Amino acid sequence: MRIELLLRSSSLRLSIVYSGILLLAFAATGLLVYASSERAAVEQARERIELEVFALEEELRTESLEAMAAAIEARTSRPGALEYWLTAPDGHHLAGRLRIAEGPNGWREIETEGVAPFGDTDILTLTKTLPGGATLSVGEDLTRALSVQKETLLTLIQVGAAAALLALLAGVVATFRTLARMRMIRATLGRASEGDLSARVPTSSSLFSTDLDEIALGLNRMLGRTQDLVAGLRRVTRDVAHDLRTPLSHLRQRLERVGAADTDGERQEGLALTEAKVEQILASFDAILRLAEIEAGASRDRFVPVDVATLCEPLVDAYQPDVENGGRTLTLSADPAPAFGDALLLTQAIANLIENAMRHTPPGTAIGVSCGTGADGRSHLTVTDDGPGIPDGHREAMLEPFARLDPSRSTAGTGLGLSIVAAVATLHGADLALSDAGPGLSVRITFPYLRDAP
Repeated sequence: MRIELLLRSSSLRLSIVYSGILLLAFAATGLLVYASSERAAVEQARERIELEVFALEEELRTESLEAMAAAIEARTSRPGALEYWLTAPDGHHLAGRLRIAEGPNGWREIETEGVAPFGDTDILTLTKTLPGGATLSVGEDLTRALSVQKETLLTLIQVGAAAALLALLAGVVATFRTLARMRMIRATLGRASEGDLSARVPTSSSLFSTDLDEIALGLNRMLGRTQDLVAGLRRVTRDVAHDLRTPLSHLRQRLERVGAADTDGERQEGLALTEAKVEQILASFDAILRLAEIEAGASRDRFVPVDVATLCEPLVDAYQPDVENGGRTLTLSADPAPAFGDALLLTQAIANLIENAMRHTPPGTAIGVSCGTGADGRSHLTVTDDGPGIPDGHREAMLEPFARLDPSRSTAGTGLGLSIVAAVATLHGADLALSDAGPGLSVRITFPYLRDAP
């Protein structure tokens, strides 16, 4: 099974292809080098033979034919010497051992085919009739001249074969490492499919990371996100059950009182209270649905250029009477704040912030809404109050669904106001920050540059 996985691996197949290409490249290089060096060797042999013929002609011109024959015999005994054949004008042999070179004048390439003392070789020969009628043939053993080229070709092929083998072995090692990484990934996915969302794929350090490590990091991020979503879903489910259990219990109790009422007035009063409790439950469900829709990003197709200031003004006017009736004040400081987003969702976020300040502050609290453009060119929206605020260690937790400072959950509201604001900010690519207003709470939404808006 392991061999089958190895043979099916893309890494091994690529290694085989690369090894073959490497071997062919070395072979082709060797053949090109051999061909070019062969031509060079033949040209060098021709030049050497021509120079030797010229030198012997000078010997003949300055001395005699007998002196020339003696010079040939002396040169023949030297290692690596050329081959000679010298005949007198009457045709008898004077010097040299290259009898097979007898023939017409000019260049020839002679195959010895076992002729002593040469064996099987090729000899490049130049035959020339000298002044006075003597004939001189001078030859070069091409097999000996090309021996270096042949050794070079053989060496290149051997080096290429060794390099291809090393490349193939490296490919096998890399394939085994890849298969080991793939087994880790499969094992992690198997654990995750069985419900263990804490499973993670081990990764290498950045210095030795590979493309599989990039996949592993992406998979780990996906598993981490899935784990967070599942944990959030469980928490929300638990909180929904907790938040709805109390009003449903109250609803049942009020229905029981309506059923036990003795007069029509008591029944009407009980039904009115029951209806109010039903409205509260429905409001909770509506808030949950709105939060789910926003977090799904389903409203991004409605994004248009908007001015946050034009959204704040009618909202502040609408909430002003209720705020003042509760003994609080509401002020607005609105400068142009261009943004790109969904006007309805931004309006809902602003309304949630105002309602949150109204609901969780005592009478006499001053609530302020402001918007504008900062020194960095980014638009911002801020809602502040001078109420009790939120302790530093609890601010991030207040952005979670159904989070409340009151553990008894006896205060009004659904516990989703700031969660919806956070979801709207995330959808718009904005930064949401909760800080101490000294005293009170400051909630600030900083929108991205228009060119960077989603």
